[in-house]
Amino acid sequence: MIRRSAALTEPALRRALRRHSPVELQRKGVRRAAVLLPFRSLDQGRLELMFIRRSRHLKDHPGQVAFPGGRADPDDGDLVGTALRETEEELGLSPAAVQILGCLDDTWVPVSNHVVRPVVGLLGSACRPRILTRETEEILRYALDSLARSQTTVQLDARYLHGMEQQAANTRRQPVKSWEYPMPGALVWGMTARILHNLLEILLEAGGASDHLAEPGTKT
Repeated sequence: MIRRSAALTEPALRRALRRHSPVELQRKGVRRAAVLLPFRSLDQGRLELMFIRRSRHLKDHPGQVAFPGGRADPDDGDLVGTALRETEEELGLSPAAVQILGCLDDTWVPVSNHVVRPVVGLLGSACRPRILTRETEEILRYALDSLARSQTTVQLDARYLHGMEQQAANTRRQPVKSWEYPMPGALVWGMTARILHNLLEILLEAGGASDHLAEPGTKT
């Protein structure tokens, strides 16, 4: 977890993303996708981050906590456009009401062979998200400093990984480190947790938080 997170504020986020040069993965044969990290400003510059819970009746990732987003479409123009279009389709948020602050590092999802571009946006005060698709069951909101304090390091067994990640883990003969964020009513894990961890690391590197990421007791 982050031991002190008082500086996880809107000004710190803006400063960190201005300085950050996102890692863009170039892999042959992958499918492109994008997600939006929708932030809202709270009192004293604190930040709230919005998630969705996928419907429990879905075949893939039922009930999982995620960011709004999906596969790229040729008409999107770019991956920022993908994230905005998908968010509008899922939550009714107009792209004009989202201020884009920047992007995080691309994330590869081996099981579906997607490369996902995380896009960070700030919602206007008048934004009122609403569930528009059967794929979304619930909208979740958590303060960023609370998410940071909840961070837990976990060790994943290689048999739960896929493709190159599994091969690398077998070669090292060691579990693979990942992260989880247990919050009231939900557990942020998997790809969504990796994206959140990347965001927090970027904030720390830019001086957006005043202590290091701690290494708490791990679990498998």
